Parts: sequence; structure tokens; C-alpha cells
Amino acid sequence: MSEKSKPIWEHIDYEPVGGARAVFGPKKGTYRIRVSEGWLVSYKYFGEKWKSANCAAYFPDKEGVWNTENVKWDLIGERRGSSESRMNCRMKVTGGWLVRDDYKTRQQGANEKIEYLNMSIRNKRHHI
Repeated sequence: MSEKSKPIWEHIDYEPVGGARAVFGPKKGTYRIRVSEGWLVSYKYFGEKWKSANCAAYFPDKEGVWNTENVKWDLIGERRGSSESRMNCRMKVTGGWLVRDDYKTRQQGANEKIEYLNMSIRNKRHHI
């Protein structure tokens, strides 16, 4: 495969967490790359204090027609507690939705609170 024909990751959306003023703070972004008969989509969170997480999912799109011009993650559910929080988001894709689950847990460490972030994406072929 020549250098010109190698697929590359494309930004779908990318922003500092907290708006454009938070340039040096946490960032989040969604990326896509064309793969055999579909797309591989990756969501990445680059947090403060070395907290980061990422997840990826594939969905079929034989013709490669997925238009990302106005695509975004929509919040569809949220639950917050003192030791954990969960968010569920969805993004419209060709033939269905990608659904992202973010799960953050907090616990008290020796000198500070420690947070863990886990994320996953799954492909849903029907309406959510």
C-alpha cells in the first residue's frame, strides 16, 4: 500500500472540555477511519492528572456514505452519585446509532480522591 492510499484518522468533533478557553485543560474528541466495508469510530478523552480513556466501535457502511458534517454526541441519560457517575450518549450513523457509555468511579486514596474513567461504544442498528 502506498503512502497516498493509506487510510488516516479524521476528526469528527474535537474540543477542549469547558469550551475554547480551556485550551490546556482536558480535551475530548471523536475520530473515524474508513475500513473494509464500514467505519471504525474512536472516542478519546484526555483528562487532567493523567486521566484518559478511549473506546472504539465498527459499523458497516459499504458505500462509505456516512456524512459527519453536523454529527455530534447527544446525551440520552445521566446518573450522578457521590462515588460514581454514568452518562449515555448517542451519535447518528448510517443505518443506526453508536451508543457511548461513560462510567466514572471515585474513591478516597491516601492523600487525595482517585477517579477512574471507563468508556465503551456499541453499534445499535435500531432506533434508540
